[in-house]
Amino acid sequence: MTKHLYDSNIVLTVEVDNGFSWFETYVLKKYHPRAIFIDVVSFIWFTYFFWLHNWQFALSAIVFGRILSHISVLEISEVKMSQTVLGKLALLHLNPINASTQLIGIFLLFYGLWMHSVNFILSGVSVVLLGHMFGWGKVDSRFATENI
Repeated sequence: MTKHLYDSNIVLTVEVDNGFSWFETYVLKKYHPRAIFIDVVSFIWFTYFFWLHNWQFALSAIVFGRILSHISVLEISEVKMSQTVLGKLALLHLNPINASTQLIGIFLLFYGLWMHSVNFILSGVSVVLLGHMFGWGKVDSRFATENI
């Protein structure tokens, strides 16, 4: 959060500590619906080019999409975003077990796309989705396993 202090003709901008690390701020902004939409579109193009073994365009699609996504959420408040369900889910993804499980699934998915292996693609998607299962009860008490 930025505070502007005014003294006659001088404007002084001071960064206010919001309690989030740089990485937490990055992840919170990545989970804004606008950023999610842009990331999904760029991932579709990535998948197309990666399937054709054109890794240069695949990498370009991801980098361009990430830059565009980041620019689209520059003015979003991390504090307000952290209070939404998507913001809570974003912070939950920083759990090491959650992140490790999803990273393994992403590697399986990429390998399956490159090798055109349906088994690896489905395994990768399954492991990524399994990674989303950790800690949902912390986001909303209605998701806790004792309530199901």
